[in-house]
Amino acid sequence: MSIEIKLASLAETAKRVTQTLETEEATKTALILPFLMALDYNVFDPTEVVPEYQADVGVKSHERVDYALLRDGQPIILIEAKQVGVKLEDERHLTQLFRYWNATPAKVGILTNGIEYRFYGDTDQDNLMDATPFLTINITRMSPRDVASVSAFSKYNYNLEDTAKLSEELFYQDAIRKVMIGACRNPQTPFARWMMTRTYEGLKTASKIEWFKEQIRIALKDFCIANHQFNQVPEGATTTDNQHEEEELRPSPPMGDWVSLVAFEGKTGAKPPSSIRFGDGEEREVRYWASILLETSEWLIRRGVLNAEVCPVMISRSGGRSHLIHVDSVHADGRRFTNRQQLSNGLWLNPFGSVAWVMARTRDLMKHCDQELDQVWLKTG
Repeated sequence: MSIEIKLASLAETAKRVTQTLETEEATKTALILPFLMALDYNVFDPTEVVPEYQADVGVKSHERVDYALLRDGQPIILIEAKQVGVKLEDERHLTQLFRYWNATPAKVGILTNGIEYRFYGDTDQDNLMDATPFLTINITRMSPRDVASVSAFSKYNYNLEDTAKLSEELFYQDAIRKVMIGACRNPQTPFARWMMTRTYEGLKTASKIEWFKEQIRIALKDFCIANHQFNQVPEGATTTDNQHEEEELRPSPPMGDWVSLVAFEGKTGAKPPSSIRFGDGEEREVRYWASILLETSEWLIRRGVLNAEVCPVMISRSGGRSHLIHVDSVHADGRRFTNRQQLSNGLWLNPFGSVAWVMARTRDLMKHCDQELDQVWLKTG
């Protein structure tokens, strides 16, 4: 069975069991060990995979990293595991991995909560682990590019020299990608000026620069959407393959009693929709009106677009002082959330309100995460 198929199967398992994993050990058993097995490591062979690997760190002895992958008796990859939902942005987790790295000859470190995997190397300085990962993947939404990158770290593909080269390439590609994403969301003045020198012949006044920033944002977003299909297709794929993949990436709207979030009108006292369906075909049961907002939040998390970096998500109201989603369950003025729900990635949601409130906040959230509203459908029958 290919790595692609194994990872696709693991993705389906993760979507199904994530909400039931309440401990770090459960996360390891259900998600992390299967991930290593998908990369062809024998998790039952202590010459390949060592749990609780001892790494003596300076004056601290007997410190243990969750897993070490070995070759010829030496660690080549270290893995620090956390429970599902734990925020990997916490510097304490990275500090742990940093200490282990410096105490072993391993050249790759992985920090994971079973869903998100962050790969670290020493691109900036030899033998000193970078503070920024060169590769970050979410196993529930891996692109062909992600699968190819991860495959380089499998048992039979891993090569120290090739991996060092790949990690450097991915490190800078990710840095460039982040700059472009930033330009899509909020183009900065220097970038706008640079672009104007190549496309605009008029007077570059302050107001015209601000106007041009919006044109850049729209153009880059359209460019990314138009080229997404091309970038996902492997070299050598035929036009027919290309068309089939586009159909999978952009499924047709569901037929029958489904209404888009754009057009759906909820009514006070009415029963909520029976199901909610998203643009990638994922479908969830709706038990009460607030489920629409909750399930949409979780879907955005699985897509990797709802995280601490985009918080706080504000409620659209006069003054803008209330938070809908934040890293803490506290509004900007210090008030605690009246109702609160912790999401799978540790963020806090203030989910309950009137029917109209729930529908309006769901739309606000989709827009905040730069997602089209027609990716959410509700079943009325």
